[in-house]
Amino acid sequence: MLMRPNISLILILSFGLWISFNVFGCAEKKYSELPARKSAEWVKNAVIYQANLRSFSKEGTFKAFEKRIPDLKKLGVSVISLLPVHPIGELNRKGALGNPFAIKDFYGINPEFGSLNDLQSLIATTHRQGLKIILGFVANQAAWDNRLIMEHPEWFIQNDEGAIVSPNPDSYDVAEIDLNQHEARKYIIAVLKYWINEVDVDGFSFISTASTPLDFWILTRHVLEQNKSIMMIADESEPEYHLEAFDVTSGWSVFHAVNNSLRKSASAFPIDDSLRSEEDSLPIGSLRLRYLLPQQVSDQSDSLAPIGNFQKQLIQSLLLFTLPGIPFIVSGEEIGSTKRFDLFDKYELDWVSGKEIKTFYEQLGALRICHPAIQSGSYEHLKQNHEQILPFIRTSSMDSILIIINTSETKVSTNVSLSNNHYIRWEDQFTKTIYKMQDSSLTVLLGPLQFLALVPVKEKGNQ
Repeated sequence: MLMRPNISLILILSFGLWISFNVFGCAEKKYSELPARKSAEWVKNAVIYQANLRSFSKEGTFKAFEKRIPDLKKLGVSVISLLPVHPIGELNRKGALGNPFAIKDFYGINPEFGSLNDLQSLIATTHRQGLKIILGFVANQAAWDNRLIMEHPEWFIQNDEGAIVSPNPDSYDVAEIDLNQHEARKYIIAVLKYWINEVDVDGFSFISTASTPLDFWILTRHVLEQNKSIMMIADESEPEYHLEAFDVTSGWSVFHAVNNSLRKSASAFPIDDSLRSEEDSLPIGSLRLRYLLPQQVSDQSDSLAPIGNFQKQLIQSLLLFTLPGIPFIVSGEEIGSTKRFDLFDKYELDWVSGKEIKTFYEQLGALRICHPAIQSGSYEHLKQNHEQILPFIRTSSMDSILIIINTSETKVSTNVSLSNNHYIRWEDQFTKTIYKMQDSSLTVLLGPLQFLALVPVKEKGNQ
């Protein structure tokens, strides 16, 4: 008697062979010659706001946050990213409230935020406002009092003595899940499917992605996007992530270049160099996060503290919205908060102060929405004659915007070459001052830490 083939087994084996051939092939790949995966338009044009519910409001709840969705929309935010909403482990807990990524129940809701109904109300309001909502998540670890440790200890990494271990000494509040194991993978993917299909979230911002096998992420993506378009963000920067698994990865090199230039009043050249390096190493069309503070908010080093200087914060914010990539705003940045982002305890944000910088964020959000060149246009670094001047132009088929920034704390006169542009008059979007080109260049005198966002004045006779 002929045996009927096991279709599920054939599909799994075929998918595994596809991954092996396309991702783990023997031939060395030059990623910059390969196309990145195609992301939905709402993903490519996103402005992301990471909300720390504990400190966003006095109540620290879903309901309190829901009332503020219109305020976030005024900033140009299109995607809200919540830190994990699950119950937090008590065993080996960090801080008074614990690490949101030390998850005690992957299907549960942390009662300090409210109920599942409260979360679903928040999601429904977010969607009615035309925004998306994603969750922070870690796939390869669980709190020590997660029931999986008792029910399936074999799913966890163990040492030579057979004891379950943490991913590293600093992560002592979690145990590491072995996602090379088939049953562990099935469980975590089922969890993610639940939040997408049953709770209606629009994707995930993942941490600890580098310590998880790439084929797990590819399989996860394949499963999760069956019923709706989603967003998947990685906290690391590997080029291969862009081929099949993730929409967006972290722009660490650009973040450090901007940070160093502004903190040390150093040359602005490394900012452009880091952007060129990204282009040379990443698949075509790759999306990167741009941030003042990265999503790995538990790092408390000085280089990851808010910069403090008001005018430098404005420059950081301008670059956040105008460099190629996806803006990523962390709660409090829009009011210029200089408090460290505390992952393990509650801290208060002063929403009464900071109105000036919040207005600036609203201007930047409107600027990005009104100018397709900022969202998806080409990037060109322009020639000029001072190392602490950063000039670049973003251009699309019907739109251009020219950014000129003085990163030094002294006045600088600079001459910016615009040989490939035929507009004569340019208007600064903040001061409404008109600047005129002469002999294919623009000469400007910039004050300390001054910046311009220039749009061509499209008048008859000026083209």
